[in-house]
Amino acid sequence: MLNTSKIKAEGLVFLSSLCLAVMFVEVKLLADYFHWSVILFYRLLIGFVFVTSIALIKGHEIRLTKNRWVMSRMVCGTVGVMGTFFVATRLSPPEVLVLTKMSPIWLTVSSVILFGHHVKKSQWFMLFFAMAGVYVFAEPKFDSEGAAIIAGLVAGIFAGLAFMSISRARGEPSSVIASHFLGFALLISSAVVYFTENFDEVPKLFQSMKLSVMMFVMGITGALSQLFNTKALQLGNSTLVSAFSYISIPLAAVASFMVWHTVPSLSSITGAAMIVGSALWVVYHPKADRGVYITRLNVTSDSKVVFSDDDRDKFEKALADLSKVSSCEVSMFITECSNTFSEESYYSFYKDPYRDGSAILLFVNLNSKCVEVVMDNAVSSRLGSKDLKNFEKIISGETLELNTVALIVVIEKIANFMGLHYPPVRTQGEVKSGRFLYEGEKHK
Repeated sequence: MLNTSKIKAEGLVFLSSLCLAVMFVEVKLLADYFHWSVILFYRLLIGFVFVTSIALIKGHEIRLTKNRWVMSRMVCGTVGVMGTFFVATRLSPPEVLVLTKMSPIWLTVSSVILFGHHVKKSQWFMLFFAMAGVYVFAEPKFDSEGAAIIAGLVAGIFAGLAFMSISRARGEPSSVIASHFLGFALLISSAVVYFTENFDEVPKLFQSMKLSVMMFVMGITGALSQLFNTKALQLGNSTLVSAFSYISIPLAAVASFMVWHTVPSLSSITGAAMIVGSALWVVYHPKADRGVYITRLNVTSDSKVVFSDDDRDKFEKALADLSKVSSCEVSMFITECSNTFSEESYYSFYKDPYRDGSAILLFVNLNSKCVEVVMDNAVSSRLGSKDLKNFEKIISGETLELNTVALIVVIEKIANFMGLHYPPVRTQGEVKSGRFLYEGEKHK
């Protein structure tokens, strides 16, 4: 059957990549007239007004928050965007994207340092392979643009940290996260413009219609790229969305050729292929980054169990109601097949290796009468040993009757407990409902 949400997600990420390529071309063109800090100032100003206006129109509350992960996104995102715009005025658009798209590599390293995640030898090999790609890519131009290349790598590191911070700030609406980042970055960029003594360039924008249009297009395409990418992540699998976003590199290369008639060198193509290949490998190998923690429930059932369409509707409603209690995404998979296992099912549901541990699967095998709660190892780390024992006691303390009412009670117990660690969002529509899948024959 045609997966329309996947088509929509891939279409949105294509639009996001196209807008990003256009934005970097505009940045490079504007570099002939403005200091990079002034271009960044206008990019953030236009983006802040645009995103905040959309949030207010939709009725979202724009307020200050003390959430540490929102603060982390503010700081890391600001450093990342400053480094990106510094590089964008010195290197070509595809070169900027190659350096800043290394965030999956840096996320692997930061997950080890910050959260103690296990990384296999093969992943360390890909990390060093990517760094070798950076050398091949940058060596011919390092003497002339060494500072820009280093800044691009730093921007990629902080972009990865910003992405991780967003994933852990699930209790906050996206409009709040975006407005905090853009507002804070706008203040910092204003300070940079002032201390670099480039304030005299700010009013120059209004002296030329051409420059005004170029700056407006740059700001709007940057904001649209951010919005399209966020929506794509909400609609589709984030692993596939992240991988598909690399199409921005060839799009930027085509745009650069059309504007400046530049053709990348062999070393640039080889290095870019090594970097992007390493990043895609990391994206598509989630099992190397994490394990799962399985809690098996005590089940009693003497007869064959089947669930009707009405039962399935009840399960889907229970999962949809979870967002009122917790921002943790709980999904359910019921199977009649004897050769299906809970760990395999978990990885088929949650393929993103960089989830911070905000997803849980309730696995029900009707053939073997097995019910298991499967969570990311990062969930168990976040709960801690004491809360994890309490969770197991609450979930598996009593013998479970394998029926609709009992399983819905289990869903509610999971939601209520996880609400303590993953609080619900404050506005509707920010967390998608958990997914429900039934594998087997249909029963009326």
